[in-house]
Amino acid sequence: MNREIKYRGKRADNGDFVIGSLLQGYVHHEGYLTIVQGGCIYYKVIPETVGQFTGLKDKNGKEIFEGDIVQVDYSDNIDNWWSGEIGEVKFIPSRFTLEQKSGEKKMLSSDFEDCVKIIGNIHDNPELLTK
Repeated sequence: MNREIKYRGKRADNGDFVIGSLLQGYVHHEGYLTIVQGGCIYYKVIPETVGQFTGLKDKNGKEIFEGDIVQVDYSDNIDNWWSGEIGEVKFIPSRFTLEQKSGEKKMLSSDFEDCVKIIGNIHDNPELLTK
């Protein structure tokens, strides 16, 4: 199965998220990263807000990106994740994981697509991880 490689980041000029290809070292955006849409629209984005698409969608069909905060929506004893648990999507070498508030990590896989929903992201809603 091929996974579409794309990135999301917050625009430096207005803080809105944009999705596209990641371009590093673009001469006109020194100190920033660049996300390119359609091969011709260039957005200067804040580096610490850039996250890669996991290749997965949540139960509502929304694409899951690194940095998203998700909530497990039901309990089916899937890898000890229970209904109501909240986790952050992170990338560690070679895989995406869900990291619970407790610090416990579980590998993110297509098994989770039907039981997680995106409730925010670490850039706009960091308080979701402290509740």
